[in-house]
Amino acid sequence: MGTNGFISYIAFIFPGIGIVLIIIAVILLIRYIKQVTAFKKYKPAWEKHKSIYDDFAIELNHWYDSGLPPKSCDGDTSYALRLQRERLGRKGIRMIHYTAPAKETPGTTYFSRNTAWYTVDLMNEHITRRLRFENSSGIIYDRDSDDTMYESVVHTPNEAELHHMTMTCPNCGAVNPVAALTQCCPYCSTVFQIKDLFPRVTNTYFIRNNASMKNVNKRGSTIWITMLVVFLFTFISFLSDRENPIPASLIMSYFVTLIFGGITGLMLSSVLLIIKQFNRDGRKRIPFWSYVTANGKISRAFAPYDPVFLLRNLKARSSP
Repeated sequence: MGTNGFISYIAFIFPGIGIVLIIIAVILLIRYIKQVTAFKKYKPAWEKHKSIYDDFAIELNHWYDSGLPPKSCDGDTSYALRLQRERLGRKGIRMIHYTAPAKETPGTTYFSRNTAWYTVDLMNEHITRRLRFENSSGIIYDRDSDDTMYESVVHTPNEAELHHMTMTCPNCGAVNPVAALTQCCPYCSTVFQIKDLFPRVTNTYFIRNNASMKNVNKRGSTIWITMLVVFLFTFISFLSDRENPIPASLIMSYFVTLIFGGITGLMLSSVLLIIKQFNRDGRKRIPFWSYVTANGKISRAFAPYDPVFLLRNLKARSSP
C-alpha cells in the first residue's frame, strides 16, 4: 500500500470514528432526556413505618386533610394541633397543609442528645410544603415553599427515672408520671407498656430554607451562564476565520472560556451579591432590576396625565 493509499485509508477512518462518536452522543443524550423526564415526573412521598419521622409526617398530612389525629406525637402536640383547628374554625378559615420529601434531599438527618431521663433526637429533612388558608370568600393565602421540617423525638427512657418523668395519658389526656401510666392511669385506669409511650414526637416546626443557599445557586448559575456566553462568542469568532480548523477553534474556545469566562462570571456574581446587600431606600428585598426600572415604569404610567411628571419631585414633596 502506497502513501496515497494509506492517507486515503486514514481519511475514511476519522469520519467513521466521528460517526460512531455522534451515535454514542445521541444515545447518551436520549438516555439523559429520559432520566430528566423521569425525574420531573417523580413525586417523592413519605414511607410508612420507615421511621417515626416519616410516620408523623404522614399523620400530619392526614390530620390537616381529614382530621384524623396523629398517633406518633405526645398529648401536648395533639392538643396544640386541636387548638389551632378550633381557632381557625371560629374564624371560618380552613387550613390546607401538605408536606412531601424534596426531590434532592439526602434523607432524614438527626442529632442525638442523651439526658438522665431519656434520649432526644432532633430530626430534620428538606421538604416541599404547601400551605393555604381559605374561607367562604375564597383563598386568603397560598404558598408553595422549600422548607426544612424539624421533629423532636423522645425515646429510650431510663426506667430508673420513670417516676420523675411526666406525660399526658394517650387515652384521657391527664398528666401523670410515666411510672403511674405503666401501672394504671389514675383517671382512666388504662395500663400502658413502655413501647406504647415511647418513642414520641414532642415538637415539630418548619424553617424556610436559608436564603444563603439560594445565593449560592444564583452565583453558580451566573458563572455558568457567563461561561456559556463567552464560549459561544469565542467559538463563533474563531470559527469565522477559515484558517482555523474546527478542533482548534473548540480547544481555544475551551481555554478562553475556562480562564476568562470563569473569572468574569465569578466577578459578576460577586458584584451582584454585593449589590443585594444595599438597603436601597428600604427596598432591599425587591429584585435589583425591578428597583432600577421602577422609576421609569412609574413615570411612563403618569405620562398620559402629566407629561412633565418626575418621580424625584414627588419624593421631594412627600418627604418631611
